[in-house]
Amino acid sequence: MEPEKDRFPYSLVMTPIPVLSWFFPLIGHLGICDSVGRVHDFSGHRTITIDRMAFGRPAVFAPLPGCHATWDEGIAAADQMFRGKRHAWLTSNCYHHVATCLQDIKYCD
Repeated sequence: MEPEKDRFPYSLVMTPIPVLSWFFPLIGHLGICDSVGRVHDFSGHRTITIDRMAFGRPAVFAPLPGCHATWDEGIAAADQMFRGKRHAWLTSNCYHHVATCLQDIKYCD
C-alpha cells in the first residue's frame, strides 16, 4: 500500500461525488485496483480510466483478502466489457463495473 501515490493493490477505492455525497455520505464513486495498485474506474459512457478516478483521489480504500490468482485478468475482462457500455446512474455504473470485476475474478467463489 502506498497511499501517498494512490496505490492500493487488491483493493476497492471510493471517492466522494461533489454535492451528491454531501447530502448522502454513503454514496460515492467506486473503483477497483489491480495487483500493482492502479485504479480501474468506469467513469462515463464507454470510458474506463486507469490510474485516475473521475471525481478525484481515493478517499477510502478497502483491501480484499484472499486468492488473487485471476485478479488482473478479471479486471481486464470487465474493463473490456464496460468499454462498450453506456453509463446510466441506476443500471450501468461504477458499482456494476466493480461487481463484474469481482465476478470475473471469481472472488466470491
